Amino acid sequence: MIQALEAKRGRGRNDFPISAMWRALMAGIVFQHPSIAALVRELHRNPALLNMCGFDALPRQGRPSARIERDPATGQSVAVVEDAPVRSHVPKGWNFSRLVKNLVELEAEQGLMRGLMDPLRTKLMEVLPDYGVHLGGDGKAVTSHSTGQRSRKTGKYSDPDADWGKHETRGVDRKTGKAWSQVKSWFGYGLHVIADTHHELPVAYRVTRASAAEQPVMKEMLRNRSRRVRP
Repeated sequence: MIQALEAKRGRGRNDFPISAMWRALMAGIVFQHPSIAALVRELHRNPALLNMCGFDALPRQGRPSARIERDPATGQSVAVVEDAPVRSHVPKGWNFSRLVKNLVELEAEQGLMRGLMDPLRTKLMEVLPDYGVHLGGDGKAVTSHSTGQRSRKTGKYSDPDADWGKHETRGVDRKTGKAWSQVKSWFGYGLHVIADTHHELPVAYRVTRASAAEQPVMKEMLRNRSRRVRP
């Protein structure tokens, strides 16, 4: 996948290597940064993280440029040397946005990320004999960047693959004994994950529209994966 992204970049500038950009994206997820802007601020603040991702920890400066000018006082030609501007050692938000855009396009063309799950699961089975024995499932709401409002002209959402979802949580107050319920609504998607509860590693996942009910999706995932997880 990294090689495909590098090929997509072609002969463009390589100030920030694809592999380092990818590690930074993963770090943003692992450390739960809410946005790319928050990740960029952390990279500015944390040189150790910059180094671990594969970026230069210090700002870079190109070669100085020189030109010949005529001295108005003496009429002689003199060399004028100018220092090159210092380039930032931290990627900007638009650098990450371009990477994600290229990744989405590449996934639509080749499906490389979707193809990662099966070989990784097979390798885990080789080193963890009980991987996939104890399973648990859960769902998570994934909010779209779209507002969820239909266009007055077209009647469609700006994110046509997303829709509205609702999740209701119920319980009983331990102090008062009264029943309570809480309803969460969001516009976007649902992420459904089956994981090994002992090793805390994913086994299967599926992304659906937000309106898809969790239990039917989980049952279908278990039926489809039961033979493939552990023969």
